[in-house]
Amino acid sequence: MHVIPDHLPGSLLRRFENIPDRLLRIMFRRGSEIQRVHVIQIIASRRAQDWRLILSGGLSDSSPAIRRHSARALGAIADQRDAAQLMKCTGMERCDTVRFNLGLAAIQCGIDAAELWGVLTEAAERRMRCAYGDRATGSSAGWGSAVLEDLWVRGELANTSPKYAGRSAVAKARVGIAGNPDDREAVLALGLWAEPQDAEHLGSLWRAAGRRMRLTLCRAMGLHGDPRFYRRLVECLESVDVDPGHGFAMRTEAAIALGRLGLRRGVRPLIRALETEALEHEGRPGAGMGIQHSVRIHILAALGELQAAPHVLRTYLGNTHGSAQGGFYLPAMDALWKCGDSAGLRPLVSHNDILAANALGVLRAIEGAEAIQEWVQDARPMVAAVAAP
Repeated sequence: MHVIPDHLPGSLLRRFENIPDRLLRIMFRRGSEIQRVHVIQIIASRRAQDWRLILSGGLSDSSPAIRRHSARALGAIADQRDAAQLMKCTGMERCDTVRFNLGLAAIQCGIDAAELWGVLTEAAERRMRCAYGDRATGSSAGWGSAVLEDLWVRGELANTSPKYAGRSAVAKARVGIAGNPDDREAVLALGLWAEPQDAEHLGSLWRAAGRRMRLTLCRAMGLHGDPRFYRRLVECLESVDVDPGHGFAMRTEAAIALGRLGLRRGVRPLIRALETEALEHEGRPGAGMGIQHSVRIHILAALGELQAAPHVLRTYLGNTHGSAQGGFYLPAMDALWKCGDSAGLRPLVSHNDILAANALGVLRAIEGAEAIQEWVQDARPMVAAVAAP
């Protein structure tokens, strides 16, 4: 099978909006992850009904980016026949960004907003057993209850007619930015509703933006999900020539946004950044900001959103002291649950008490309490407590 060069569709697909459907289908079958996302964005803009079956298949794709964009395209088409599947996938999805986008699409297809709110809040409040008892992990990837409620209000989701979900918010945001390019609320609204035609506009705001606006733009880029933001976000993640306070904030927003893009090519720069943060920022004498505002927590969460690098995440399961928030084990546990890699966790149960208990906690979350009953009578109290019914 011929593979389309990776650099080709990004420019061509945006330049030739009227590209024939037949060629789009070829690009979707043979293209890379980013190419497939570009195709889905065009389909979303066209609201092409005859792509519904393909998009439905995309909801179970291994790529978080394909899943989130397939959902948003189905939301743009807004066919009530897709509502039930979107709602089912929302309840089963482990990645927070994908789940939220599935939910938005479900509303656009006719699902009651109150019903969706219950599903999203339950996920945001999820908990895991660990060495120190029952702990909340739902907020570790930046999708806690407070963030969820903020986006719910910002997107005008309550009491919104499904047919017009997002349209008034997007229209007001476009007017707001036209009158004031520094309108941060409008920028976030455009990111939230992720209309493909708004991506270029968001990108164009970067050059003239101040520090606070650039942080907002990073957040909006992650919410929007357009692959064109990838390079910019990697540059922000790797930026070192900025003052410490702004640098930590910028790298945090960039890490969160790269996770939300859902593109697997983000894994390598995120792994590199883990080492860089530890050695160059958090590990230097006097680098108190790096401990108080640890970027590594958000990098681990981003790897979870990408469902990638479980071998890296496992190395943080025993870390209980690396940050002011009490180490890195909770974001690592939540990220490993998203990866669903049970096989790599079982050997860790033979290690020291804390590492073993945390590994077992992730196993419990992935496979259920019945799968770890062999450790109920374990001689190590922490491990036995995690395995208890």
